[in-house]
Amino acid sequence: MIKFFLPVTTVLLTLLPFASIQAQIVPDSSLPEPTIVEPGRGNTVEIKGGTRPDSGQNLFHSFREFSVLEAQIAHFNNAIDVQNIFARVTGGSISNIEGTIKAHSSANLFLLNPNGILFGRNAKLDIGGSFFATTAQSIKFADGTEFSATETQTTPLLTVSVPIGLQIENAASSIDVQGANLDVPLRETLALIGGDVNVSNGCLQAPGGRIELGGLAASGTVNLNNNSSLSFPDGVTRADVLLTDFSNVDVRADGGGDISIQARNLNILAGSQIAAGISAGNVSKRDRAGDIEINATGKITLNDNSFITNSIDFNSLPNDETFGNGGDINVTTDSLIINNGSRLITSTYTEGNAGDININARNTISLNGVGEDDLPSVISSIVGLLGFQTY
Repeated sequence: MIKFFLPVTTVLLTLLPFASIQAQIVPDSSLPEPTIVEPGRGNTVEIKGGTRPDSGQNLFHSFREFSVLEAQIAHFNNAIDVQNIFARVTGGSISNIEGTIKAHSSANLFLLNPNGILFGRNAKLDIGGSFFATTAQSIKFADGTEFSATETQTTPLLTVSVPIGLQIENAASSIDVQGANLDVPLRETLALIGGDVNVSNGCLQAPGGRIELGGLAASGTVNLNNNSSLSFPDGVTRADVLLTDFSNVDVRADGGGDISIQARNLNILAGSQIAAGISAGNVSKRDRAGDIEINATGKITLNDNSFITNSIDFNSLPNDETFGNGGDINVTTDSLIINNGSRLITSTYTEGNAGDININARNTISLNGVGEDDLPSVISSIVGLLGFQTY
């Protein structure tokens, strides 16, 4: 159902390659127990030490520079019982990630660099938990402490408390994904919080988990909720989100999987896609796809065969006893523009229900033109093999 609500020579030759690699990952001395960077096997850089208050769940690292070269592995060598790794960058350089970021066990990893973060085409994640990349100035905790990249004094002591927010001051720098494939394990969260978030020919995947994209263009706190979802403040100017050049934001799995995008303007261009739904069965009648939530205070534009879809795919067709239910697409914006064969669709080809499409547009909804397949721009909900509703 569709509802409308108007980022020595020989010795020297032996040492220089690693020196060059190591120079990209440079710890600072700001922590009570400092971060240690050592050579590992091959192109691996081992990141050890760090401060772990009361041997608790949190491990803190601090770097003057943190960039990962192509074919390099930056390995956070944490104890297996660490739940959260917080890595801040206190120098003035952006983090240019062209290799792999790795961590032990199921620890969540927070990468904090107010100067900007760029994921190049060979960037990868090898972590067992969730991944949060942010250009915020600090991470706030439930006991009132902050882990700041701009104010690095060591008092008060670091905390064993849980993170509850990202503090952004003024206009945050951008996070850019340029051809990278970034993914987290099943049921985990992948979050990119700027500043502007720009994804070009990139793929972001969190199967059955959660993807959060968004940013602020002014000072404010983005709250981190217990379920790893984020809440953006009201009345604070948001930053823009761009998906272009066949970019893909995907949480499809055997159920669950939510996507949330909070922006000023959201542009989904040049064959890019936002996809939730169920793409693997056996799927029981209790399974339900997650939802896509998009809130743009400005304009949402889909152009040139770009899609927002929440669907139960053909390869999850049921046997006699299994079927799944679709999730919703909820859109709040000033204006929604769908051009040149772009589509906003919920669908199911099983015995379950397709999700709803709920659009609250304060100004206009516009659908124009056809795509390369000569099919028109549409908003539609498709139910079963025969039923559909199209706007």
